[in-house]
Amino acid sequence: TLGVFVLGVVSLTTVWLVTSLVFGVDWGDPVGVALVIVAVVISISGISLLITGVSRTRAQAEATTIIAALGFAVLGGTFFVAAGGLVAITRWFTPNGQALAAFIDLSAGGASAVDVLPRVLLLVASGLVTGAIGLVALRRKVGP
Repeated sequence: TLGVFVLGVVSLTTVWLVTSLVFGVDWGDPVGVALVIVAVVISISGISLLITGVSRTRAQAEATTIIAALGFAVLGGTFFVAAGGLVAITRWFTPNGQALAAFIDLSAGGASAVDVLPRVLLLVASGLVTGAIGLVALRRKVGP
């Protein structure tokens, strides 16, 4: 889980810095962007721990992670940002959908860190809840 967290924060921060410095992309309030990056990675880390906790084998955990990542990408609107219909509804229930909405608010809407705080808190809460469930499941598998 720590590896997922570190890799996620480093990866997203690298994308942010490269697109900002090299291509001049304005992501909006830097504090807000940093908060959303950390929050979405906490959420993804929690989901990763949950998958690890409920999976019987390493192969099952890896396969489930890939399926979950692709499912969140589709349902969260990552592939279809302006999609309507079902994706417009399901994106609000996925970590990447919440993060994408927060990034859009920051960059296009001129939102501040305070404005995206509800999404940040939702992402952190979802990560903590799924991570806690995953930790309990993992401890049951390996014993005290």
